[in-house]
Amino acid sequence: MYAPGNWTTDSARWGSRFTRDVVMLSFRQTATQGERQAAVDAVHGTVVGGKPLAGNPGLGIYLLLLPHDPTNDRLFAAIDALRKMPKVQWAMPNAIWIGTGG
Repeated sequence: MYAPGNWTTDSARWGSRFTRDVVMLSFRQTATQGERQAAVDAVHGTVVGGKPLAGNPGLGIYLLLLPHDPTNDRLFAAIDALRKMPKVQWAMPNAIWIGTGG
């Protein structure tokens, strides 16, 4: 997923590099497991990773892999759809942050 060949840009819709076909999102603490799965299913995603947030039981970051789309349209449509769901806290491309060192 993080191989440089999977990195892409779309300056009109996102200001930094991101991994192709991957959405990063977080749900509200009140979201049930069923509501979380329904959101994932609604965008035809597959959970491929994530991380719980320390000190916040029930909260975490999910990484969803979407079907491949070289135009990024599917990715941004999924993000828009997820952001409209009441149980989703936030959704965005899986941004790649690389330090410059020094």
